Amino acid sequence: MKKTLLFTLLISVNLCSQEFWEIDSNSSFIKYSGNHFLHNWDAQNDEISGLLNIENGTIDNVGVIAKVKDFNSGNSSLDSNAMRVVEALKYPNVIFRSSLIEQNDDRVYLEGVLEFHGIKQNLKDKEKFFFIILFICLFITSIKIFLLSCFLFPLIFIIKSKSYNFLFSKIICFFYLLTLCYFIKNILISGCLVYPFGFTCLPDLPWSSKEIASNLLLLTEASTKSYDRYLGSLNISEYINNFN
Repeated sequence: MKKTLLFTLLISVNLCSQEFWEIDSNSSFIKYSGNHFLHNWDAQNDEISGLLNIENGTIDNVGVIAKVKDFNSGNSSLDSNAMRVVEALKYPNVIFRSSLIEQNDDRVYLEGVLEFHGIKQNLKDKEKFFFIILFICLFITSIKIFLLSCFLFPLIFIIKSKSYNFLFSKIICFFYLLTLCYFIKNILISGCLVYPFGFTCLPDLPWSSKEIASNLLLLTEASTKSYDRYLGSLNISEYINNFN
């Protein structure tokens, strides 16, 4: 059974020294959400420990550790099975070490390495993977615009991730800039956001021609369906319908 884990860390701290703060385990917890085609569930661990390194009044580094056996979903049978699946005796700990910390008002955004079941996973990998998917989709559609449906893949990725912070990261914002340049290029050349889809043409631009774009779209579709070798009596609009 494959599980998707989402760790949410709520931290309160007590001062231990001038440079290090200790996580208050009495008011902090780690929570994960599991997804399965039969059911979904949540489990929480209230027995966590960790340290924060403070430099010049800002958080510089964070380290957190928790025991796998201390996660509680409220279902003892499910928890017992989870301990068996994740091999809690062989891999007893969940460990997080930060690599980048961004503070925005009362929120702290963490990036780092999560170690679970003997595997170290950089939490920023999701952001990079999403960027690669978006870039590939943009490249594909720049070659053949009719493959716009490939953007369903990053949309599904967003829906399943259940975490949206990465959508506003620097690398993803770079993709937004590329997309904006793509639209601007199309407008300057054809007067349409996505040429040759006529409904995306801007009628107020003097060089925009919805009719030309629509005819080109019609001819392109007919060409891919071998209309040039068709010997029947149907016109081009009739031919492309009904799976001819």
